[in-house]
Amino acid sequence: IIKNQVTFHIPLHRYISILSYLSLNYQNGELKTLFPIENEKFLLNLAIFPLRIQVVKYEILTNTIWSYHSYEMQIQSDMYSSTHGNICSYMNDADIFLLQLISTLVNINKFMEMFFKSFYVHEWLVQNTENNLIFEKSSYITLLEGSLIVLATIVAFSPHLVLDDFEHRRAEIINALVIQDCHYSYLDEHMGEPKSFATSKYDIQSIVDDIAEYISPTIDITNQPKQGQYKLKDFLWEDEFDPLHVLSRISRRDLFETTMQRYTKW
Repeated sequence: IIKNQVTFHIPLHRYISILSYLSLNYQNGELKTLFPIENEKFLLNLAIFPLRIQVVKYEILTNTIWSYHSYEMQIQSDMYSSTHGNICSYMNDADIFLLQLISTLVNINKFMEMFFKSFYVHEWLVQNTENNLIFEKSSYITLLEGSLIVLATIVAFSPHLVLDDFEHRRAEIINALVIQDCHYSYLDEHMGEPKSFATSKYDIQSIVDDIAEYISPTIDITNQPKQGQYKLKDFLWEDEFDPLHVLSRISRRDLFETTMQRYTKW
């Protein structure tokens, strides 16, 4: 890790993460054959890469730390989080799974200390002082909020790394519909995996028919036709709405606020 430099797209640790996920979940793999589980220093160093990316997402939101490159960094963050264009958020999910895995193998106190220091909030929380701060107070609040979101994600989120899993694709479409009502073409672009990698493709229409209500086309005030859209069925808001899933797929907080407003109105 080089100070003041970061990349979202070096994939080596994600190969480790995805291979470990598949081995543990589908091939009866054992951790001791996948990781040097006794080498805590190696595991903590390995965690630095995915953790740094999670930190950068919230550094960007401070509007101060990356202010000189804010536009370019925001584009990178959007691509990292978004499922648009069938890219899928396998990058984010692979990073989260690796952090989940490592957190179970190392001393939890060491992991938590490294975690909060990475978000710059460890000393700020311990000292409870505004003296000698390197950022503005508002930046620390953003970083603290981000650290708690990432920590909750590590504890509670189930990564969607399987390329041919009906339930995971269904969850991605539900997630798209909680953010906004969608056209069919939009949902087709937001499948939960890169289609070119999948061995088969479930019928999107059957998933949509099961989880959504169709809103018929209408004519707007300018006398122009509006496409029909799909709206999430009400009972799914209570049963399957996952705020952490939403947060992992967006980089703009206004979208999350809109989603929560939709949740309170359903």
